[in-house]
Amino acid sequence: AEKKRLLEEEIARDLPAWLDKMAAERSVLWNELTRCKRRKEELSDRRSGAAKARMRLLVQQTGMDSVTAPRNADDFGENDEDWDVYNKISKDDGKDTVEVLETRLKAIDNLVRKYNPAMNKNK
Repeated sequence: AEKKRLLEEEIARDLPAWLDKMAAERSVLWNELTRCKRRKEELSDRRSGAAKARMRLLVQQTGMDSVTAPRNADDFGENDEDWDVYNKISKDDGKDTVEVLETRLKAIDNLVRKYNPAMNKNK
């Protein structure tokens, strides 16, 4: 309730400045969303630089390379550091990030539509 009241006051005080602020925030979110989607596409192509870097990180973490690794040595995951790498890599897929960014963009668009009648006419 307090947040809504503060928002209403900010809008009443200077609507054009608030709309500019929302446009800037939307632009930042849009750029981040585009970057995340591009990264997700790159990771889906196993020959991309991003996918190769991800695999290189995994190989480095195991302490082995494909030439010298004994085929029966599998101690990956025994150390906490292994799980830190796993968590970092699993977060890099971008799915959650994309969904969060899309939700935030929709929220901004809805809020701007509510206070900017000109936007409703253009849509």
